[in-house]
Amino acid sequence: MINILDKSETIEKYLKRLGQSVFIIKDGKTTEVFAVIEQTWKRNKSHFEEKISPIGRYFNRFYIYYGPASYDIRELGDDGYAVIDGEKYYFVQADCVKAGNTVQYFRGVLKKEQGGEGYENL
Repeated sequence: MINILDKSETIEKYLKRLGQSVFIIKDGKTTEVFAVIEQTWKRNKSHFEEKISPIGRYFNRFYIYYGPASYDIRELGDDGYAVIDGEKYYFVQADCVKAGNTVQYFRGVLKKEQGGEGYENL
């Protein structure tokens, strides 16, 4: 039976066109997905931590991840992470967006690791 609400394949096609390459590492295995990454400074109320610099600015190391339904980021746990443009990110929140009972895409909050460079070879 065809599910007319399932647009996950169409969404994944657009993620491949509009998104960027994200390497997700868990248990030593690397998986490449294409996802859209949005900086949280574009949003009002995006301060997840209260760390203010000496000049009164927040350190913004958080990003929103929109990724394909074919890779469940909720299963990463604490030892899984993402590498984007050679920098390391951890998922601090992960959930799915559904239509009916079908997952359309995954959404998460990424936290950039401070000093997390050196992953350019992926």
